[in-house]
Amino acid sequence: MRRAIPLLLVLLAASASAYSLFSLGRPGEPVTPADARGAAMGNTSLGLWDYYNYTLLNPANIAGLEYSVLTLTTQREHNTYSIGAGESVYVSSGMPNIQLAVGFSGGWSVALGWRERQSWRFRYTTDLDDPAGDGSVGTVDVEGRGAVNSANLALAWAPNDDLGLGLRVSGIIGDPHERWTADYDENDYVSTTDELGCEVRGLAVGAGANLRFDSLTAGAYFEVPVLSDVTRITESGFGEVSRETTEFSYPINFGAGLGFRPQENLQLVGDARYEMWSGFSIGDDELGYDDALHLGLGLEYIPTRRYNAFFLWRMPLRLGGYYETLYDAPQGSGSLAEWGLTAGLGVFFGTDDQSTVDVAFQYAQRGSVEEAGLEETFLRLMFTFNGADKWFQ
Repeated sequence: MRRAIPLLLVLLAASASAYSLFSLGRPGEPVTPADARGAAMGNTSLGLWDYYNYTLLNPANIAGLEYSVLTLTTQREHNTYSIGAGESVYVSSGMPNIQLAVGFSGGWSVALGWRERQSWRFRYTTDLDDPAGDGSVGTVDVEGRGAVNSANLALAWAPNDDLGLGLRVSGIIGDPHERWTADYDENDYVSTTDELGCEVRGLAVGAGANLRFDSLTAGAYFEVPVLSDVTRITESGFGEVSRETTEFSYPINFGAGLGFRPQENLQLVGDARYEMWSGFSIGDDELGYDDALHLGLGLEYIPTRRYNAFFLWRMPLRLGGYYETLYDAPQGSGSLAEWGLTAGLGVFFGTDDQSTVDVAFQYAQRGSVEEAGLEETFLRLMFTFNGADKWFQ
């Protein structure tokens, strides 16, 4: 009888080729923006400074709030992964943003929020080859899930109607993990389940500003990680195998955006964001990620703003698109970029139309089987509820 093969030994070789766009060395996929309105307008938020943009990517967005606002956002994602001749579909749901922003007199505002900033969801099944070269001996199912989240505290001030300033502190926490399950066709092998996980802890500080010039708005932000710690844990069916601390830093983030309102019921917006990833080490290996760029464009059209008009004619209609490069890609696939088309709509409600329900839809594609041997297609659906009321103003 052949000796049983622990799957953990197979993992080390298999992980080099990567079964999906994700690998355990990554902190996950960026989730931006955190609301359906921005997602429908090409993943933009920096060029928007109005009553309906409360995201804390730029903490100055809440400066001068006339209301206190509770924001809840949920997202559903349908991913199709194609690697060579194989294909897998994975459906996931999440609550990437929960936030309470409170406006005070004098233009001051504070906000508390919980945001999913890096998402970790994938699943893939492939053949498991016999190390002796006798062909396939079964299948291995690889599944990753979890997220890296941030708890945010922001303070903002608008000294006048044309200037907003904001500061944010973010605590970073997460536990993404990857499970490998081997199912052998022959009794000569023992089926095993092994798991690789990360414990992520960190702290980041950010600042932002908004300006208004008649029909033009401009926004910019900057974020720097000040503390970070990542522990990699390997477990088998017999218990913990290893625990390794990784020297790792989240990226320095900055960006700017412009918004233009040529008429009352039409708004155009564009964002540019950049992530500067630093090198890091795992054991004696020095590694690093590529810097990442995001570009987004969008528009919002509201047929009429008359309060007595039928609500369907007052629904904002949104369109957009975006292009972004990724900070890492599986070995051998080269650099990867993602492009997407976005659309959505919303409903105003409340005494002064201060509250909204927004819906966004995105179609996106990343990579190609022909060029990189790997391709992903995304269908995303996002819902946001903004409930606003006057508390302390």
